[in-house]
Amino acid sequence: MKENLLPRYWKMSAPGIFLVLISTLSCSPKIGTTETDNHETPFWTLEKAKKQAADFNSSETWDTETLNMEIEYIDALTSQ
Repeated sequence: MKENLLPRYWKMSAPGIFLVLISTLSCSPKIGTTETDNHETPFWTLEKAKKQAADFNSSETWDTETLNMEIEYIDALTSQ
């Protein structure tokens, strides 16, 4: 009789265990952050900001194919 009870117990408790595990991991403050020698490194640094600004202002780094697709999409939306 215990052999029949075990599979049914796991079927009922597996979603509960999964939810507890996911909620524990998602509430952890260390998930998604990087640490180097116990010092948190910021996502944005001055060097990254300068590079992004230079890339934004340089037409050589623009993705014109995606820009043209977005323009066509906006034109299609506004024509409706």
